[in-house]
Amino acid sequence: MAVTQKGWRPITVGEAKLHWRAIGTEYGIDVIVVSHLAFERGSSQQLKFNIAYFQQAKSASITPAVVRRAIEIAVAMEPPFTGGRSEPDSDEACEELNRLSRTSA
Repeated sequence: MAVTQKGWRPITVGEAKLHWRAIGTEYGIDVIVVSHLAFERGSSQQLKFNIAYFQQAKSASITPAVVRRAIEIAVAMEPPFTGGRSEPDSDEACEELNRLSRTSA
């Protein structure tokens, strides 16, 4: 099943042209990154991570720099994130991304 393109922001990392969106949840901000294949019929990889709203008295802010770093980390993992045809990846937590997303309260 394809997802709608509405609400997705484009981002280019290296030669990869990807799309991302942030969704507020009860526990924090879910960030999802996909390739163009997600907008076509069939399954494709997703990079998904959650940033807690508050940590150590600092609130969170999702910026393209945070998303770019998440993609760089995911591409370096084994197996790497490609956004290609496959089952969606499981949630991936990363302390560096939580640190990068923090702003002063």
